[in-house]
Amino acid sequence: MDRTNIYLDADAFIPGIHSLSSFSLRLEPNEARDLCWHSRAEFGMVVAGKMTLTGVDRTGQPVSEILHPGDTWFFPTGAPHWVQGLSDGCDFIVCCDALFEAMPVAGAGTA
Repeated sequence: MDRTNIYLDADAFIPGIHSLSSFSLRLEPNEARDLCWHSRAEFGMVVAGKMTLTGVDRTGQPVSEILHPGDTWFFPTGAPHWVQGLSDGCDFIVCCDALFEAMPVAGAGTA
């Protein structure tokens, strides 16, 4: 999985957000990321390909959607989730309100 990190002092662009991290990821066909959750909210967008995005609802049940280029998602702080690339793989961008290096991640093998 390839990753490109971008860090931005976002306070000038989005009042109240002092730092914004974003990174791009590539999932190969059928490659999956492990279940994870973060101490900061996460939002993202599919750039190319398709993925299955799975989150856990308030009752503890998994909810999955197939996302296509241009589709976006948002997970509030602490929301468990995972992704899997479909037949052609998937390129996507993820952003959070923190420097990613300092953003704790739970779940084995996640970023």
